[in-house]
Amino acid sequence: MPVIIVGGPSGTGKTTVGQELARLLRERGDSVCFIEGDNLHSEENIAKMSAGIPLMDVDRWPWLERLSKESVRGAATHSYVVVTCSMLRRVYRDYLNSKIGSEGWYPLRMYLLNNTYENVLQQMRARQHFFKPDMLRSQYDTFEPGVKGEANVVNVKCEGKTPVELAEEIIKDITLGDNCARDGATH
Repeated sequence: MPVIIVGGPSGTGKTTVGQELARLLRERGDSVCFIEGDNLHSEENIAKMSAGIPLMDVDRWPWLERLSKESVRGAATHSYVVVTCSMLRRVYRDYLNSKIGSEGWYPLRMYLLNNTYENVLQQMRARQHFFKPDMLRSQYDTFEPGVKGEANVVNVKCEGKTPVELAEEIIKDITLGDNCARDGATH
């Protein structure tokens, strides 16, 4: 029933890490609902991003609402819900905290994948990622890493780690039990 959201700017590996996390949890015998947050964007949001237009708050709020509802729905029938969502700003994370907690009272952990703009840009160019460099810059300009005391948020350093290593790090964290004292902490 816990909801685990893997976030961070585009190109940090949210989807790949989220998929690895879901796979590892399933291998343990857990039932997992995987939600790719990008699939919940409206047609208008997809058109903007495809045209290289960064999303604004007004574009993101309905998307975050859909994402929180799908997370609660998944938590009602699965051992874990693994969600990918950029959740670039603290206000978005606070919103997800309030909606998932108030609607379903499901435990929530948000893991923010942190890597430098330069590293991600280099990786995206090597992979020929669809995201344009100016949109990546916009994501990093908007991104607010988790801060000490921020509820249910853990910053995860990505540099030099594989997606499997990052997923294993997250599993280790969620199995430690009471992590409240480490909110906003960095791994």
